Amino acid sequence: MGLCRGGASAAGAAGRAPARARPRSPIPVCGLNGRAGGCRGIHPPALLGGVVDGYLGHRRGVHLARHARGERHPEPGGRDAAEATNFGLWAGANEHEGRLQPTVTSYDSDAPVAEDGTLTAKFFAVREAIGARGPVRMPAWTPTLPPASVPLVHRAGLLAGLRAVPAPTSTGPRPASFERLGLDAGMVLHSARPRIPAGEHRLVLTDVRDRALVFADGAFLGVAGPGHPELPVRGAGAVVHLEVLVESLGRVNYGPGIGRHKGLIGPVLVNRRIVQGWDSTPIALQEWSTTELTRALAAGPTSEHAGPGSEHAGPGSGQACPGAELAGPASEHADLGSGQAGRVSERAGFAVATVDVEAPADTFLALPGSRRGRVWVNGFLLGRYWDIGPQVTLYCPAPLLRAGRNTVTVLELEQLGATLELRGRPELGPPEEYVEEFG
Repeated sequence: MGLCRGGASAAGAAGRAPARARPRSPIPVCGLNGRAGGCRGIHPPALLGGVVDGYLGHRRGVHLARHARGERHPEPGGRDAAEATNFGLWAGANEHEGRLQPTVTSYDSDAPVAEDGTLTAKFFAVREAIGARGPVRMPAWTPTLPPASVPLVHRAGLLAGLRAVPAPTSTGPRPASFERLGLDAGMVLHSARPRIPAGEHRLVLTDVRDRALVFADGAFLGVAGPGHPELPVRGAGAVVHLEVLVESLGRVNYGPGIGRHKGLIGPVLVNRRIVQGWDSTPIALQEWSTTELTRALAAGPTSEHAGPGSEHAGPGSGQACPGAELAGPASEHADLGSGQAGRVSERAGFAVATVDVEAPADTFLALPGSRRGRVWVNGFLLGRYWDIGPQVTLYCPAPLLRAGRNTVTVLELEQLGATLELRGRPELGPPEEYVEEFG
């Protein structure tokens, strides 16, 4: 990465026969995601397919930025001039010391042109640096809808809504991975019917990638992930309906984690006994249209939740098992997979909000009080939200809206808030100056 392909290096050519000569490019070309420093000192400036130099924001992080003063002397290799949004489930992830770092939906990485087309101070600093004197042939900002708040109406329970959308189910002794099901993103709902002996036991999900909500007979047991694979479960010697909703938090973009499988990769254990006989149903949210959303919303308000909590609660009681009352979203954990939410509430599941507009314009959607989920606008999957931050708003461009009535559908996995807010500007989290030096 970052190597110029204008000609072979002396070190690379030593000791072997030269390859067939190729026409030398008049402008050296650097590889995608290459380091700008790899082409330092080359004149004319290197032609880059794209430079991503670490600005990607991660969940539970900060919004990385670079002050406009840094653009008055830009790198010879250049850098991205404009940014966009990872609509749908395109947001990937990085990996650091074995920990997954999911990328936020917004790809607005403090570029000269923001994701909504706004020209930032950095844009004008770049113009000054390159000596641009002509008029700017685009508006400095785009109009937005006036701020508004509309109610979110809960329409269907989480598992009921997901089950209502038909999908081919794979049956086998072990849970099927995303890859086996032909799923690149989204979720998988696994179900099995083990017999839980009487007394207290450990339910162990040995290798979750990346986050799993676990239910027994409709009662929420907790969240399992790489840093928290065990959950307590109390049995009565009866067969229970065990359901595990596994969510991919994003594919790793580069490094040794590329191609790593997603899902329940290892066995599920009750103490040391493997749970056998699983049905695995893919939930390809990125492929859902208004047809699938309508089916989910029509499933009704059946709830799957942890009740007020009792030390006598267990599967089938509608209450949390002992120890299932977990730390809230502000807690720090070993990784995002075990970022335990306290409960899946009665208002988890599918909800709608109606937004009436006179003329379409850009807006930024926020869901105060909601925890984690997905948002569709008129059937288009806008992206993911998560209250651990740093991103607060989702960019909704004007072409997704129409004059008159618009429908916003929300899939909330844990706790649905009361309102959907339309805001006039993005809220991407607290900024932090980002500077990276290349040797």
